[in-house]
Amino acid sequence: MADDYTRPDARAAQTASSSSRLNDFDDPPAPGDSLRSAGRHLSELKAYLGHFLSAKSDAMKLSLKRVVIFIGLGLVGLVVGGAMLAAAGVLLLSGLANAIGAIFEPDKPWVGQLIVGSVVLAGAFVGTWLMLKRITGASKTATMAKYDRKRNEERVQFGRDAAQRAAEPQRAR
Repeated sequence: MADDYTRPDARAAQTASSSSRLNDFDDPPAPGDSLRSAGRHLSELKAYLGHFLSAKSDAMKLSLKRVVIFIGLGLVGLVVGGAMLAAAGVLLLSGLANAIGAIFEPDKPWVGQLIVGSVVLAGAFVGTWLMLKRITGASKTATMAKYDRKRNEERVQFGRDAAQRAAEPQRAR
């Protein structure tokens, strides 16, 4: 059909039929023809809309599949990386324990294992204790600063804060 419009004679015929339709007010289309034409256009629009919605739905499904795949790959990478770090830590600590055990005559690997295990556990406990102390200290400092600001606002607004008001003697009512 596109080829028909590219030929000069078809274009001339198209132009002639268009102009004759534009100038032909005596023969309007019948109401039934308009309704059938509207029905055809409506069904065509419905088909196009269904196609569009189906394509959008498939695109969303594909995006969701990709996200799930990348999450799965990330979890696998996390597990593999964690296992590699754990294995490296075990090998390092085991080698250190064997080296300490080899110092004794005859070799006593159990002594090295006890020393290294004790040092690692003590380090973990001390590190945890220091971190908790730091976190709770920061929280306490932030809370104290918050209430200092509130007391200063009370002094500016009322001329005294709640602690000063509580220290005043009670007046008879």
